[in-house]
Amino acid sequence: MRFPEKPNKLNIMLDLLRTRLLLAGKRTSKLVDLKKMDDPIKLASMRILNRLGSAAYFVDPDLLPLIVLRTVRFSIIYGNAPVTAFSYAVYGMMLCGIVGDIEAGYRFGRLALSVLERFNAKEFKSMTFHMVYGFVILWKDHVRETLKPLSEGYQIGLETGDFEYGGYCAFFYCYHSFVAGKGLDEVELEMAGYSDAIGRLKHEQALHMHELFRQTVANLRGMSRTLHSLNGEYYNEGQMLPIHSKAKDRTTLYFFYSNKLLLNYLFCDYKEALKNGALAERYLDGVVGMVVFPIFFFYDSLARLAVFHDSSLTEQRVILKKVAANRKKIKKWAHHAPMNHLHRFYLIEAERMRILGKDARAKKYYDQAIELAKKHEYINEEALANELAARFYLAKENSRIARAYIQDARYSYLIWGAMAKVRDLDVRYSQLLAGSPLRILSGINKSDRTITTIDSGECFDLASVMKASLAISGEIVIDRLLERLIRIAIENAGAEKGFLILESMGKLIIEAEGSLNQDHITVLHSVPLEESNNLSSAIINYVARTRESVVLNDAATEGRFTNDPYILSKRLKSVLCEPIIYKSKLRGILYLENNLTTGAFTIERTEMLKLLTSQIAISLENARLYTNLEESELRYRELYENIVDIVILVGEDDTILMANPLFYTFAGIPYGDKIEFAFKEWIYPEDRSMVEREMFSRLLNGNDVKDFEFRIVNWHGKIFEVECNAKSIKKEGKLAGFQMVIRDITERKKLTNDLLESLKAVEQARIGTILGLAKLAEYRDKETGAHLERIQEYTRMLAEELSKRPKYKKHITKEYLEDISFTSVLHDIGKVGVPDSILLKSGRLTKEEFEVVKCHPVIGGDVLREVNEKVEGQSFLSIGMQIAYYHHEKWNGTGYPKGLKGEKIPLSARIVALADVYDAIATKRVYKDAYSHEKTVDIIISEKGKHFDPEVVEAFIVIKDRFMTICRELSQDDEPILFEP
Repeated sequence: MRFPEKPNKLNIMLDLLRTRLLLAGKRTSKLVDLKKMDDPIKLASMRILNRLGSAAYFVDPDLLPLIVLRTVRFSIIYGNAPVTAFSYAVYGMMLCGIVGDIEAGYRFGRLALSVLERFNAKEFKSMTFHMVYGFVILWKDHVRETLKPLSEGYQIGLETGDFEYGGYCAFFYCYHSFVAGKGLDEVELEMAGYSDAIGRLKHEQALHMHELFRQTVANLRGMSRTLHSLNGEYYNEGQMLPIHSKAKDRTTLYFFYSNKLLLNYLFCDYKEALKNGALAERYLDGVVGMVVFPIFFFYDSLARLAVFHDSSLTEQRVILKKVAANRKKIKKWAHHAPMNHLHRFYLIEAERMRILGKDARAKKYYDQAIELAKKHEYINEEALANELAARFYLAKENSRIARAYIQDARYSYLIWGAMAKVRDLDVRYSQLLAGSPLRILSGINKSDRTITTIDSGECFDLASVMKASLAISGEIVIDRLLERLIRIAIENAGAEKGFLILESMGKLIIEAEGSLNQDHITVLHSVPLEESNNLSSAIINYVARTRESVVLNDAATEGRFTNDPYILSKRLKSVLCEPIIYKSKLRGILYLENNLTTGAFTIERTEMLKLLTSQIAISLENARLYTNLEESELRYRELYENIVDIVILVGEDDTILMANPLFYTFAGIPYGDKIEFAFKEWIYPEDRSMVEREMFSRLLNGNDVKDFEFRIVNWHGKIFEVECNAKSIKKEGKLAGFQMVIRDITERKKLTNDLLESLKAVEQARIGTILGLAKLAEYRDKETGAHLERIQEYTRMLAEELSKRPKYKKHITKEYLEDISFTSVLHDIGKVGVPDSILLKSGRLTKEEFEVVKCHPVIGGDVLREVNEKVEGQSFLSIGMQIAYYHHEKWNGTGYPKGLKGEKIPLSARIVALADVYDAIATKRVYKDAYSHEKTVDIIISEKGKHFDPEVVEAFIVIKDRFMTICRELSQDDEPILFEP
């Protein structure tokens, strides 16, 4: 083969035409069946030419197409060889990246993999994987789909000695992770490992590119002194730029300038962004086919639009013309791979509409960009879209909506791990982020949302709480969970350092610690509390003993711990220490410090952590169960049989292969019967296409599905709202089926909808709201109106009697009497969160079922707390919340959910506790007859000072006969079962 001394575009076009003519009439998929090339000279020629490919790509990009086109023609004429897989892969890259025929290029990428499999050519697997997954597949499939194969390509490169392409696979894996929006903390950890590996491979060029991206990640994570320049621990642009230029390394030069374009744009230095963009554009031919190629046109467009209003009329015309050309390219790419490009197209459109003054369309496109970036897990670009939308609304002087967007932007940057950008937002948008009120957002588009705010000084962002809670709940491996807990706690609370202390065998053990200034989180080092000098053991022991939170604005000068040796030695300022309670037991303690400022742990941050600790407790318990289950198949079976969620295994042919007992209950068929319907037949007909399109497509691509909502319909036509978590199961590398955990959220949905509806009436009709909330409990428990009327009357009479005593005369006012009487009916509202299989069971509950029911006070209290926070100045809701949370506490501290003792239990809950137990004993239940009034009174008196407040019992004794009258007058003979501990 002869090649021109100085290849040019005409040479390439002529060779491309020859190749296409040779391929005319041939189906790409059938080329795998070509005869095998067996001539030793021709095989050697193929090897030599393919090995020249990578050098040609980086040094003289015009030479590579000629090499590839000739090796492809060579194979078509003389037959396939193992190395032909690589030739087809590079040809696929050319078609996608140079010719723009993405469909044909994708087919040749798949052909390359088929040839590789046919020859079992492990020797060429690393180089072929690098080309297919680094340059071809990403034009049709999600970038995240390339990560696993690239990692495999690196490993195979090590095994076969192909260090060149093994190194490229390692680098591509890391920068694809970065581009795809993978968490920067995780990306950095992986980059650190691959840096050592690439260094040991002596792959200088791959290492240069790798360290350049690693420095970019460090800048975004706030681990570099500079934001805009690539100078730091991993890369020095002053030293490295001349090296790249001297080597004519066009690929690395592109990466250098394009990463500076990205950094300058994100940190709002638009002039520098445009300058670096112009330089990056010179080297675009060095990244043809790569995932960074389209990203240039994305950021170049955004940077140009950012300076539009500061430009002259001539410059504005140039900007619009250039953006139009970029937009055309991105629209084409979005047609083939909408999951990678469509959100970028809409964000450019939003910015274009902004400068053209077409506000309605701009609003629409911002929201579409956000929703699509979120759907396809580009959290980096979801954050950016939110930020640009916030800037748009701020310019329109609509600060309320701007605040919603900027808070979402900040949270997305935070989850991504871009701490430098988080700090940039805090400074740049301080007027929006300072003292932001709690907001409840409903609807798809933020501009159309109804925003209810409570501006009571400092409140918290419920959306951020929910997202942090989801981040915590999504991890069950103990070491990763502990690391995530500490990170989230430090970042959300504004702490300088933090510790997670867990209870084990009656002792407090430090299991995780970290600080804001150190990226590393230490986990599972199991240091006994008394052996550590890095925190205040006095505060922790106090919290462990009292189960109360401790928040100190200046620990050295205020509170009960000013004489603690640790606090004295450190002159400690801000401290927050929060107990982690699960099922009335102390599971651990979260301890945070900030010694940089006083008053660091604001009300907002404290309330956020209090909400998060409930999820932390559950996640710690889940992680503990997961650890134990890994060690014991028997315990797994026990959990499988008794779990309160549906667990099924679905075959690849849609048959339900295995199911736990709860499945049969929901399906409406006897347990153990043969399942004669497919999984998709179980799905509500209107939801089947959605489940097929959105859930199964992700599973088939190897992605896990989390919290996916749809409806199911059972054998008897009953419809349930469900939430599904699912993952693909593979055996020997092939799909074997899908594992699914399905939770019934029907009542949760009903509760949410009914609560939102009742909120509209709450400010106008207090009593109406109470009755509406009480009705929620009746939906599940089927309690009659008579039961609620009795509880109201018992409560009112007890409170009136207590008000006659000097101790309570000032406390129990006329308003208090009215409030406690009305809100007493809300005591069991939390039972809407208990599964029907337990709540409506016509017999005694098992120990495990009892534990589930014991959650209902927390569920009810949380519901009422949310309502209370949304409606200011409504004392009755505060009392209702106390009753719901604590009516199962006992005077001697043996109750639940918190094990409160004595007068630490709110008076309202102590009163309702007696009223509720009296009614349970004195009325008929399915599992027992009604006790006589005399026997009921004896039982109540016997629990004086144990279950009940002695003074409430004394008040009851005075009016016990009136209790009997109410019980008889408002009694019904057919009352259903109520669970009572």
